[in-house]
Amino acid sequence: MAIQKVLIENLTVFKKLDMEFSAGINVFIGENGTGKTHLLKFMYATLYGAKNSDSKEWTNLRNPMGVAASYFGTDTKSLQRNDSIDRSSCEVTYNEKSSMFEIFPFINDKAKEEGFKCDNTDHALDETVNSLVFIPASEILSHSKGFLQLYQDKEIAFDKTYYDIVNYAQRVFSKNIDGITRECMKKLSTLIDGEVYVDGSVFYVKKTNGHQIPFSLEAEGLRKIGLLWTLLRNGTIKKGTVLFWDDPEANINPKLIPDLVEILLELSKQGVQIFISTHDYVLAKYFEVKSNNTDVIFHSLYKI
Repeated sequence: MAIQKVLIENLTVFKKLDMEFSAGINVFIGENGTGKTHLLKFMYATLYGAKNSDSKEWTNLRNPMGVAASYFGTDTKSLQRNDSIDRSSCEVTYNEKSSMFEIFPFINDKAKEEGFKCDNTDHALDETVNSLVFIPASEILSHSKGFLQLYQDKEIAFDKTYYDIVNYAQRVFSKNIDGITRECMKKLSTLIDGEVYVDGSVFYVKKTNGHQIPFSLEAEGLRKIGLLWTLLRNGTIKKGTVLFWDDPEANINPKLIPDLVEILLELSKQGVQIFISTHDYVLAKYFEVKSNNTDVIFHSLYKI
C-alpha cells in the first residue's frame, strides 16, 4: 500500500492542490496557516472512509455534516473556501490501480439532494492496508480515562483523530512482534527510560528502576515517544500502515530528535508510509542528513 497522489479542491486554504508522494517518508514544511494539518486530516479522513465504508460507524457519518464534525470540529460549509462556487473535494490515489475517493460534499443546492458523497464503488482499501494512524500534535493519552465513552456520549472539544488514537493505543499488546520492530521499541524504551503499560484505560510508564509513572506526571515529549512505543507494541503500526503525524517534534527535547528520526526511517524501510507536518528546520534537516537510501521527499507549503 502506498498513497501516490492527492488532489484537493476548494477546501480551507487550498484552491487546488495536486501533489505526488514518496512511498517512504513525506515531510510537509511550511509556516503556520499554510494548511499542513488540514492536508494530513483530509487525506486521513478520505482513506478512513474508504477502509470503513461498509461499517455502521461510517454510514452514520455519510451526510453533509458528518465528516467535518468528526475530523475538524466544524460544519462542512466552513471548510469550503469563501470564494468557491465549485465542488469541494479531496481525492486520494493509492496503489497501481489509482483508485479515487471523494468524501466532501458539494456546497450548493445539488448537495441538499445528494448529501455526503463517498465514491468507493469497487475501490475499497485492500488487505495490504493494515491500519491508518493519525497522531495529533497535542498528546491525549494522559487524559484517556473515560475518554472514549465521553466522546461517544457527549459533544466535547476534541475531533475524531483524538478518539481514534486513544482507541488504537488501548489495544491489547500483540504476541507477533518482529525483530526490527522490537529493535525500534528498544530504542524508544531507552528514550523514555522504561516501557508503557495500560491499566484499564489509564497509561503508565514503568521506569527501568521499577517506578510507575502515570502519563499525566510524565513530560509531554516523553509521552509522545511512549505513544509510538505503544502503537508498535500492540501491532497497530506495522508493515502496510500509513502513519500521519502532526508536529512530531512538539515538546520533545531537541537532543532526542536524531533518535526519533532514525526510528521513523527504520519503520519506513519496513513498509510503513509516513506523512509528517512540521515547521521545524532541525527535524527536517535530520531527515535529510540521515535518510541514506531511504526514500524521503520534502514538500514545501506556502501562502500565495
